[in-house]
Amino acid sequence: MLQDHIPLLKKIGQKPAFITKVLAAAGKRSLTCYVLQSALIAILLSEPLIGLGGRIDKVHNQ
Repeated sequence: MLQDHIPLLKKIGQKPAFITKVLAAAGKRSLTCYVLQSALIAILLSEPLIGLGGRIDKVHNQ
């Protein structure tokens, strides 16, 4: 039974994957990521800039 868990234990000691590193970095800088995400959404959805908000609303109301 212990032999079944040996490959899992070996994986635990390996280097973390790229996505794990990215998520960990985002967690360390969570406020910065939150502010950047909010600014990006505001730019994408605001009518004077890219205006996707009005387009989504028109599609939703059809």
